[in-house]
Amino acid sequence: MASRKTYRTKTIDLASKEGNFLAYKVKLSAGGHGLYMINLGKHTTASFTINKRDGLPVPYHKMETDDFPHDMVMEAINTLKGERFSLQPIVNAATHIKDAKPEEVCADELWDEFACMSERDEFDVIVKEYMDKKGKLDIKRLNKDLIQFSRRSKVVDKMISAVAEGKWSTDALDEIMAFILKSRAADMLKKRDNMTEQEALRLVAALDAMAGRQALKDLKVDLRNRVRPGSRR
Repeated sequence: MASRKTYRTKTIDLASKEGNFLAYKVKLSAGGHGLYMINLGKHTTASFTINKRDGLPVPYHKMETDDFPHDMVMEAINTLKGERFSLQPIVNAATHIKDAKPEEVCADELWDEFACMSERDEFDVIVKEYMDKKGKLDIKRLNKDLIQFSRRSKVVDKMISAVAEGKWSTDALDEIMAFILKSRAADMLKKRDNMTEQEALRLVAALDAMAGRQALKDLKVDLRNRVRPGSRR
């Protein structure tokens, strides 16, 4: 079977006290660039989109941050700056990592979609507010704040009532969750909410990708509990 190809730069080798790395930049069809790295010593991978506004990396999926120190990621970005892109086979992670998962070979449509969302002010304000000192999304604090925010919203109350009364399907909880997230982001940005429902759902998916799991699970559990008779305030 022919190997998959993508528009990317050459692969570079980087060495430091943190370890030895392979890295290359990818041209994303949604616009902008992504960075793919392999830590050869730790046998781990990381993927980032590169923010167009400030040039900083945004992790695409859950990773071991200690395996990819910020200075090494920035060195890869700066070293690859100006390098030519051409259609080349992707670097197969399985060559360097035993039992590599398919998503660790990256450069796919989901990465493109994440890149689009990571350029949004709504994504930016959420990540900056809820990022911990290790560069990870503080899921617990994010959910706690969103739950408190949702309980002050009369609009959310009406949505929950619609589900509880059978007017809306319980599948609508995902839409309610996305509505809360985009409303909170608009509130933090002090601007009118202008995200569509589909964009809000993609915002949730982008946070899931960044966290490597369901980022708003606690919020969804809280919404489900509030739908049950006698549990709503």
